[in-house]
Amino acid sequence: AQLIEASTDTHLWSDAYDRELEDVFAIQDEISEHVVEELRVRLLSDSPRATRIDPQAYEDYLRARALMEEVSTRGAIEDAGPLLDRVLMVAPDFVPALFYKANTLLFSEDGEAVSQQVREIVDRMARLDPKSSYTNSFRAWIATNYDSDLPAAAKYAEMAVADDLFSPQPVMGRVAEIYSRLGRHNEALALAEIRVDRDPACVFCLTGFIRIARWAGKHRMAAERAEELLDWYQPTEPLWFTIGAAWLGAGEPSRALHYFDDMVQRGCDEGRFVRAFALYDLGNIEEFNEVFAGIRERESIDESVARIYAWTGNAEKTVEQLELLVAEYGASFVTGLLSYDHYDRIADDPVFIAFKRQYE
Repeated sequence: AQLIEASTDTHLWSDAYDRELEDVFAIQDEISEHVVEELRVRLLSDSPRATRIDPQAYEDYLRARALMEEVSTRGAIEDAGPLLDRVLMVAPDFVPALFYKANTLLFSEDGEAVSQQVREIVDRMARLDPKSSYTNSFRAWIATNYDSDLPAAAKYAEMAVADDLFSPQPVMGRVAEIYSRLGRHNEALALAEIRVDRDPACVFCLTGFIRIARWAGKHRMAAERAEELLDWYQPTEPLWFTIGAAWLGAGEPSRALHYFDDMVQRGCDEGRFVRAFALYDLGNIEEFNEVFAGIRERESIDESVARIYAWTGNAEKTVEQLELLVAEYGASFVTGLLSYDHYDRIADDPVFIAFKRQYE
């Protein structure tokens, strides 16, 4: 463990901990207490204590967390679900596992039913540990995406990272994304950068920083940072998408198309969807129309169709598609989507403005 003064890059303190791995929770408690004592940090409460659960359940939890954070493909997230179910059968009150279980549900397409399940899990987390950073980061997410309650989102987000020394990596990432949605881009970038500084080899943290940079309008920086990953990390479909989307935002659709084409060659269906944006910006309208027609044929009611219409500046068709989604999945399905940068090209259109007002 070490302490660095970020502004001057000065090394202030460090220590090494070498223990027999007999009781991982006791080791966590011992180290956290020692760090707090050595740094003389004035905490609002006692030093954090590890929650004790069955060792096998904890191992399943770590495997699920690794699948979600380090692999982070849709297949990996689906594989994490059963592992978390096993954990929660043994340790139903383990808040970090509940946090990741709720996250797996976000990748479902069941709309209103999923939002209700997520709310129930987060309500349970709040009853078990209302001060938990896991709990409050998800409360902030719900306030932003389901309830459009930005003051509540800000309050919960700030509570989640109030104790920066011990805020878990995924919590900081979640809060950084919420700060971006609130327009607090400098704070979002700062949190995202702290995550990377904590663990420079954390791909999940790096891609999170890149996403935050894109939302802050720093597309070229995001693209260049993402391409640096290719020097040492085996590319995955989400990484190809991240780099391509960043170049698209930077106004270089030809470079974006290169990565989107690679996604298609790897058999990723999402690559066909994102190719449409690059083709349109390149002026390849004939191929764009062909690709878009195929997407509409496969997904007659899908948010991706609305995004493409918005990208082309067609506000009426965008709203028509979003209304279909509201009818199919409920209003909460679209509430958190309307601030995505795909809709920027119609942001000032009266038709789109009127639609947004209904759900803000």
